Amino acid sequence: MRKEVMSMNQIMDIAGAPATNGVARNADIFGQSPPIYTMRGTTGWKYHSTDGYIWDGISSIQIIQNIISQYQAQNAQLIANNQGGNLYTLEFYDYFMNEYWQVVPIGPQGIEQNSDKPLWAYYTFRFAAIQSVSSPIPSLAVDLVYQTLGANGLAGLALASSASGIFSSAVGQVQSAVSNVQSYASSVLSSY
Repeated sequence: MRKEVMSMNQIMDIAGAPATNGVARNADIFGQSPPIYTMRGTTGWKYHSTDGYIWDGISSIQIIQNIISQYQAQNAQLIANNQGGNLYTLEFYDYFMNEYWQVVPIGPQGIEQNSDKPLWAYYTFRFAAIQSVSSPIPSLAVDLVYQTLGANGLAGLALASSASGIFSSAVGQVQSAVSNVQSYASSVLSSY
């Protein structure tokens, strides 16, 4: 993964004093843009233990491509229906760096295969951060959803649903998980 930010500063070289070799530099300082993330990697070719050995590398890359395609298609449909103020969003959660952003795909989104490893699909995705996510889904809630569904249940949910169903189901499951975590936290706090 690569994270890049643009420094939105503009410099202007103008005539200056002899002490500065005849040039003075002025700067207009505007700040820094939200980041652009470039993610490169592979989903491998074998089945994955993290999804209960349901998907292999090719299936995984196809699912990722489908999610991005459906995100674009669903939003295009909303815009065509004059519902542009209620678009679907993508969120990028980097729990390691503690950064959470609403993002949009930008530029080329690519899958590459070559003759050296023909069964391996390599992906390159670029996402521009739009705005900070004020309250990311707690990792505990994500873990609770995972434990509730189990790896095979999660895989079955995604396979049995269309992309819009995945979005709706995921939102419902996360809301339920957050509610369960809040109830659990309340009961723990009340017992003290």
